[in-house]
Amino acid sequence: MANFFIIFFLLFSNFAFAQCQTFDFTLTKNSNFLFFNCDKGEIEKLDNNNNISSVPRDKSLGGFVHNFIWSPDGTKALILSENVLAVLQKLELYSPQRELNSLNWWIYDLDTKKATLLDKKIISIGWASNDQVVYDWDNKNISIASINDPGFKKFTKLTDITGDSDDLNLIVSSVNMGNFTVFPMKKGFYAINSSEKKATYHPLAGGIQKIISDPFEQKYFIIKSGDSIYKYTPRDGNLAATDDAFSATDLAFLNSDSLVIVDTDGKVYSYDISTKTKLPITLTASGKVSRVFSAGNKEEFIFTIGSNIYRENTENKSSFLLRAGSEQKPTASSSVATQPSDNSVAQTTTQTSKIVYIILIALLIMIVIFVVLVVLKRRKRE
Repeated sequence: MANFFIIFFLLFSNFAFAQCQTFDFTLTKNSNFLFFNCDKGEIEKLDNNNNISSVPRDKSLGGFVHNFIWSPDGTKALILSENVLAVLQKLELYSPQRELNSLNWWIYDLDTKKATLLDKKIISIGWASNDQVVYDWDNKNISIASINDPGFKKFTKLTDITGDSDDLNLIVSSVNMGNFTVFPMKKGFYAINSSEKKATYHPLAGGIQKIISDPFEQKYFIIKSGDSIYKYTPRDGNLAATDDAFSATDLAFLNSDSLVIVDTDGKVYSYDISTKTKLPITLTASGKVSRVFSAGNKEEFIFTIGSNIYRENTENKSSFLLRAGSEQKPTASSSVATQPSDNSVAQTTTQTSKIVYIILIALLIMIVIFVVLVVLKRRKRE
């Protein structure tokens, strides 16, 4: 009876206590941004008027996502999700054929609103183009295949995984730029050329903590490794350290020559890649910044403080509150420019209500089971 209660309680409480984050924004063809917000287990859209709304779906993707990688055109996503059975929700990213709490990769299509479960031998995966993926097959080789063949039966093996390159990296996302993909491992990365079907391994002693690509001129990648950042130019294969005393918890392109970086204290700076000059950026929003993203326009970036999302323009020095999370709601007295967001506040309230509801049900079940056990124990004594 006790084991049954524990399992039942976990099934109800998983949704409430899932840890999640806001994943990278992608710019669509009509200049809208899409991002995955696992506070609500939904894909959300940020339009040109700074309004955020959920993308309609039949089922929730759930809050158990560990990685979320957009296709270059923003129409599909590769999702690494924990296989969790939620009693009160129908989750898209759940398969009864896979072990509970196992990690599995999916391809999700925004147009068809369908998720396709990939083979469990796929350890890590990234985009090679809009319709091709590059992946680690069973920690044995790096291969490339078309997403039109979800079984990946018609694949091309690029290279065997050998030596110190077999320490996999599931935390850092691969990044695609045109025909080139930087595919991370914990001790280095594979530079993938999808048009030539080639893969070249580059070891990095500091491991890899972040990869970003230039969204403006698409000339190079920036790779953070330990206390260094590297500039990788895929067209000539050149990899060079540009700074050996670099410290940041997150970074994004501000323009083709500069980055916006977050230090360990949650403060934000602009960083000139060539001169290594770091200048503070004063935000009107208060609190420690955790994530930064390129905003599509030069001198603008998106950042998060807790689960609040802001847009910053460094030229007119203004922070715009895009969505208020559970820590803070937009108020008329706020010094930060706000956009009316009844939808987001309602969704946050709904999320909180679900958590309270789940906890109350769990407590009620606990009381019922306790009463039943007491009654049975008394009957045995009689």
